[in-house]
Amino acid sequence: MQFNILHPAPMYPPAAHVPMYGVQYDTATGGWASVPYDVTVTRNEGEGFGFVVISSANKATSTIGQLIPNSPAARCGYLHVGDTIVAINHMPIRNLPHPEVVGLIKHSGTTVTLTVLPPERQD
Repeated sequence: MQFNILHPAPMYPPAAHVPMYGVQYDTATGGWASVPYDVTVTRNEGEGFGFVVISSANKATSTIGQLIPNSPAARCGYLHVGDTIVAINHMPIRNLPHPEVVGLIKHSGTTVTLTVLPPERQD
């Protein structure tokens, strides 16, 4: 049996709305597990999305390494440093080289949808 629950994540500084992380209770392990969710970030022409991607060849993944203050990514409130990017515009990116990951984001126009997975909880 599994239950999908949205769990409030801390924001610093606090936002007007409460961002949510996707978590799911797994009865097999008796604990909470992170689940992927989509975040759409929209920027103005001449403005960046406002996040830095760090890619790891060892883990074959890309993560959010930094959010630029007051950027579209920071203002949306749903991206967090340490989130793993699972897909860009619904295209899976596991094992893609870093330049291709960055290229997908840059060629998204003014809107990009990231499917992200929060870091595993350490409860």
